[in-house]
Amino acid sequence: MDLLNHKNMRQFKVAVIGLGNQNLSDHIPSILDNENCILDSLCDINEDKLKVISSTYKVSGFTNIKELLQLRKPDFAIVAVPHSEYLGIIQQLAQAKVHILKEKPFASSITEAQQIDNSIIGNGVKMQISVQRRFNPVYSTFLQLSRRIGRIYSIEARYTMNIENLSFDWRAKKSLSGGGAIIDMGYHFIDVLIWFFGLPDEIFTRISYSNKEGQTYDVEDTAFINFTYHTTSKKKILGSLILSRVYPEKEETINIIGTKGSIHLKNGVIKIINKQGEVQDEFLKAGKWHLAPNEQLEDFIQLLEDPVKPSPHTQHFQHMAFTEAAYQSSELQKSINPKELIPEELWKN
Repeated sequence: MDLLNHKNMRQFKVAVIGLGNQNLSDHIPSILDNENCILDSLCDINEDKLKVISSTYKVSGFTNIKELLQLRKPDFAIVAVPHSEYLGIIQQLAQAKVHILKEKPFASSITEAQQIDNSIIGNGVKMQISVQRRFNPVYSTFLQLSRRIGRIYSIEARYTMNIENLSFDWRAKKSLSGGGAIIDMGYHFIDVLIWFFGLPDEIFTRISYSNKEGQTYDVEDTAFINFTYHTTSKKKILGSLILSRVYPEKEETINIIGTKGSIHLKNGVIKIINKQGEVQDEFLKAGKWHLAPNEQLEDFIQLLEDPVKPSPHTQHFQHMAFTEAAYQSSELQKSINPKELIPEELWKN
């Protein structure tokens, strides 16, 4: 970014679609903090909630996209809605030439991802998927430090939560969410794995359901995913990813083990450990990383300012191949190669 010319950039009018926690807690504050953005309009099907929030921010509120696009002319929209609603919203925005910053996941399936891609490319707009760990310095540091541990041969990752009520909203129904722990919360860690290592060559998954007694939901609450990278004919990287919405404690951990040592990340603390198990360096992040949404918004603005940069959404076909391979593996009880689910040009660097 050119810091000297940053203040001379044009201002972008932003529509916020969906007034759930993600937009209210992260995206709207980041818009208000950015001098190159103007909160232009809001959209949500809950009319009472819409009236309160639009009045608070003194902007126009709409209960449907069509009316918003008829009366307002946003430059881009930030969209965070139930997964089943994304396709229609994205198609309307793209047809109106409105760029999109979309909450994860890219789509509920590879088929839907292809439909979204056709709409984005066909209308000449750009779309970025919101995966905020890419803008968290803990993870970027983690990636840099991996050079110190030699040839990597093992990856262990765990992302667990203890969500009190799994049956109260749209996430409880596969028809609305597309899935549970894998495609929803797990998408964040799938993104980290693909960011660091690319798409695996093999995925084998076990899924568990209904581990919250007295609650009704038809999506997986726990998944064990084993994955493999075939680096050479004899050398492989073996990996495991545990995802759960029902574990007793919240945990966010990645261990990368190499021939010269290992890197351990847990809940914001990174440790470099030598082959003897001794801690060589330790990096501590104090508190929550509040600026990730702001950094992400700034990155999206830079994308829109650069006419040469293509829309980055196509990178997430790899994520959809990973999630679809995980679900197929569980259903068929066998390993699946996710690279066979999408064209080679979408995963080969």
